[in-house]
Amino acid sequence: MDDAITGTLPLGTITPYGRLRRQLETQAAGLSGHLHEFWPDIRDSGWIGGAADSWERAPYWLDGIVPLAYTLEDERLIEIVERWIGFILDHQHEDGWLGPKSPVDGPSAPNRDPWPQFIILKALTQFAEVRHEDGRGSRTYDSIVRALQAINTHIDNRPLFDWGQSRWADLLVTILWCRKREPLLWLDELAERLHNQGYDWRSHFERFSFVTRSERWTFDRHVVNNAMGIKALGLWELFATGTVSPEAVLGPIDTLDQYHGQANGVFSGDECLAGRMPSQGTELCAVVEYLYSLEQLLPYQPDVRISDRLERVVFNALPAPFTSDMWAHQYVQQVNQAQCVVTSDRIYTTNDADANIYGLEPHFGCCTANMHQGYPKLANTLWVKSGDHALRAVTYAPCSVSLNAVAGFGKGSIRVETDYPMRSEIRITVDVGGDATRGRIPAIELPIPHWAEGATLSMRGGEPRPLTPGTVHRVEVDWQGTEMLVLHLPMQPRLEFRYNNAVSIYRGPMLFALQPREIWTHLRGEHPHSDWEVRPDTEWNIAVGLSMDSTDFGLAAEETTTEAGEPNVRIPVRVRQCSEWTIEQGAAAPPPLSPIVPRGSENDATLVPYASTGLRIAELPWYSMQ
Repeated sequence: MDDAITGTLPLGTITPYGRLRRQLETQAAGLSGHLHEFWPDIRDSGWIGGAADSWERAPYWLDGIVPLAYTLEDERLIEIVERWIGFILDHQHEDGWLGPKSPVDGPSAPNRDPWPQFIILKALTQFAEVRHEDGRGSRTYDSIVRALQAINTHIDNRPLFDWGQSRWADLLVTILWCRKREPLLWLDELAERLHNQGYDWRSHFERFSFVTRSERWTFDRHVVNNAMGIKALGLWELFATGTVSPEAVLGPIDTLDQYHGQANGVFSGDECLAGRMPSQGTELCAVVEYLYSLEQLLPYQPDVRISDRLERVVFNALPAPFTSDMWAHQYVQQVNQAQCVVTSDRIYTTNDADANIYGLEPHFGCCTANMHQGYPKLANTLWVKSGDHALRAVTYAPCSVSLNAVAGFGKGSIRVETDYPMRSEIRITVDVGGDATRGRIPAIELPIPHWAEGATLSMRGGEPRPLTPGTVHRVEVDWQGTEMLVLHLPMQPRLEFRYNNAVSIYRGPMLFALQPREIWTHLRGEHPHSDWEVRPDTEWNIAVGLSMDSTDFGLAAEETTTEAGEPNVRIPVRVRQCSEWTIEQGAAAPPPLSPIVPRGSENDATLVPYASTGLRIAELPWYSMQ
């Protein structure tokens, strides 16, 4: 691995625009930007001298609020981040340990838990990058190194346990970050110690034994641990060999898909792995940690199946559990989500009765603390250094990349303008001014999704050139001044047959769903951080008609705009009600085995993007239309 030309870009290099920026601004105006004002576990955290939670919650929050603040250049949030980080660094223990002191403390204290250290160090590395304090002699970098030394001493005396044992790869992220800057021998020793003491994720996925719905809680079944564990194989390969094989990433993904995969791109877990039935649901922490695992691996393994998976999660599972103002979230989202109510007759194995309502802290507060990293880290990994003097897109969103901030590249910028995935056109402008030599300006690498049949690229006024789906297309020219590339990714509705042969309908990376009319009822709490139940006001138990003899299955997408003028898409369909399909254990029962025998009258309906729904059915029973 040549660390100078491969990896993620420093925080602050990528500036998001358009819909993604508006999403980040909404997040900053919602729970993320105000949690410290009223939620005791942050407001009164032991990490800033308070008497409340002294474990993982403040580090989780900082791991998301640091990139959010600096990506938006939000002065209010930056002041909050600087105050928090300043306090933590001011109160670093003499031996380098970070965080609250306890009555019995020291390098071998039995009550010292390394796991929160893993999280706060991820926040500190981002802070160090954006503040240019990421080298020897700077306060933040030296504090990170001292903390790693303290962890090394501690786990030599008391090996990893529980969460830290399962999530050891999160500390490997920081070790690799430091190793790029200083190849210190003891860092390698710490990495080896982590790997030897940590849970064996390679054996876990290669000899996977959790093939059905989990009936009891264990660390190795835990959905978030598995989402974090996806990166363990690849990052260890990176440490040991300098490369990441496709199998190290796709093996765990394929295994989890086979037994627990969901149509929205993630796998089920409530809190433990829960099978493929589309009403089991997935914890929000697992969604953001799955994305983070993929974001850490994609710079080193460009297989388009990985970026395809990231897009499916980003455009479906990431937005779905939030209200539009991001003042409320779900602990668990369901692909088939017929209602969101508190019920003692619940489908979950371990979650409480309120796990799928929208609110401040449904079921448990870990997601309230950890949900913040999803969008900011996405914004900062839209493009990565991919080796061989190239920048590669990870997914397509409106943004600009400052080449000035990327070591080894000349002056200039890359700007992306698009309404993808609502629209198929992506315009990429490379501006090098008068500094135009191929040796200094990077090649551009563009992943072409597997579904993008008929994809084309045009530049310099030429005719569109066909591209091959499932490949990374490299553009390497002598850039001159300002040049534009126009990428076109055609999107047609397509089907996946899933649980009980139910159908999921996609267009591009987006999953589509039937959305019943919703009734939102205030349950508890103060506005704006209230808890809400959601019930259907129209039928949810619907089967969709498909023309199985037609190449397009009788489906045609319509491009529309929202009332706010945002681009949107809908898919008109014909449907019939399935009256035998009912609620069981507070959730939609398993979909009837398809194809069903059509009964009753046929009606018109519209499928909408999964991400825009509060209630939805996205694994639909179907019948054949003549």
